[in-house]
Amino acid sequence: MKISFFTASMHRYPLEKSFETAAKFGYDGIEIWGGRPHALASDMRPEDIETINALSKRYGLPIVSFEPDMANLLWRDQRWIDESMEYFKQCLDLCKAIHCPYMVMAALQASYGYSTDEDWAQFIRSLKLLAQYSETIDGPAMILETVTPWEGNILIRSDDVVRAMREVSSPKVKAMLDFAAPLTVGEPASEYFEKLGSDLVHVHLVDCVKDKEDHLIAGDGELPFEEVLLMLRDYGYKGYCSVELFDEYRTDPILYNHKAIRKIREALHTAGLK
Repeated sequence: MKISFFTASMHRYPLEKSFETAAKFGYDGIEIWGGRPHALASDMRPEDIETINALSKRYGLPIVSFEPDMANLLWRDQRWIDESMEYFKQCLDLCKAIHCPYMVMAALQASYGYSTDEDWAQFIRSLKLLAQYSETIDGPAMILETVTPWEGNILIRSDDVVRAMREVSSPKVKAMLDFAAPLTVGEPASEYFEKLGSDLVHVHLVDCVKDKEDHLIAGDGELPFEEVLLMLRDYGYKGYCSVELFDEYRTDPILYNHKAIRKIREALHTAGLK
């Protein structure tokens, strides 16, 4: 199993500290957070891109995914929509420049006072345009991430991802699974594997609880973690599993990222996996 380090938990450190920490604790890859001070797309100069590529090479850690500092595709003001679209295009350009195959895309909370159908139509229109742009530049695939109901309201179940992929119909739109999402909406995580098959290309490997959006270290939540790992094995999942830690761990992220991979290794050993 390939475990990647998500740099968002290290947002109070420079990006190199994430690479250094991930290499020290034996992570297999890096998921880069696209915010300051790490890699806000609009900040990136050619020399910044060269630095990121050099860090990946120096520490022997491939950049396996990129998560933008989330702009919202569900604004109603056209100026803000245009700004968000330009930002995501810059993110796609950045992903290509740092040899990153996947960019995470979520749908955040929409404004009140509009119908879900309107919100959905706007999301799909925007996603189609971004997919067409990525096809044009031979860029990364966007991987649709369902979120908890506290974070979003139109892309929260596996069926939402299936529907979005069908309506956009682009090889540049794939899927991922964050294990907090199905638990918080009362959906079996196995539905993602059953419905998405080989289009499921990335995982946020977290523990969680039913009534919060928290993303927890294995053993700190309600999931039977050994069985989670066996599920990944049994469905033949071959992609990276990225450790995403939320704010409850970010006062000492080095300490807790060490604990996170140690607990995953312990669960792998208990489950008889490598």
